[in-house]
Amino acid sequence: LVPSIMIALREGREAQCASGRPIRDFISTPSCGAALAALAASDVEGPVNVASGAPITIAAMARLIAQIAGRPYLLRLGALPDRPNEPPYMVAHTGRLRREVGFTAPTSLAAELRALQMSASNPLM
Repeated sequence: LVPSIMIALREGREAQCASGRPIRDFISTPSCGAALAALAASDVEGPVNVASGAPITIAAMARLIAQIAGRPYLLRLGALPDRPNEPPYMVAHTGRLRREVGFTAPTSLAAELRALQMSASNPLM
């Protein structure tokens, strides 16, 4: 989802999405890698969810990307049909990751998306 929206906006094309009503848990690749590294370096055993634990609608994420790219007018929520049987809410419980591993994902998706935009290898514009 995130790369497809970024690529469309970077190319000046409409970013077509479904309604965006489902709530999801987004974590950046660098944050996910840092969480996995922290988990691997810890003594924690058993299942641990690696995620942000922060709920956000797909629509809000798409709007944030479009706003950061400076092209909110190219975002088309509702242009595609919603997926049948899409779970309305899918967010990880990250209690073990926070308490036992000591990892907390960055609180600002916007800051991470802006950093991605400024990245020479993944510019939005």
